[in-house]
Amino acid sequence: MYRIPQLILKGRSTYNSLLSSVEPIPGIPFVLMELQQKYNLHILTSNDQKIVLSFLNFHEITCFESVTSEKNLFGKDKSLKKM
Repeated sequence: MYRIPQLILKGRSTYNSLLSSVEPIPGIPFVLMELQQKYNLHILTSNDQKIVLSFLNFHEITCFESVTSEKNLFGKDKSLKKM
């Protein structure tokens, strides 16, 4: 149990190092740009905000107005209401 924080840090580090090899699903960036013309787009995630922003920046996906990280898996409903 005491090793969980270490494993989380190692997992994040590994994920960050692989970030450049992860590609968006083909066609999705185009769809997002189309949606952005009519809607305000936001991301609510349980992932680390820095990782999501790094992925978006790396792939030049600029259509989101905000990226919110909610660490509590059962608190997303409250975060959605705040948006």
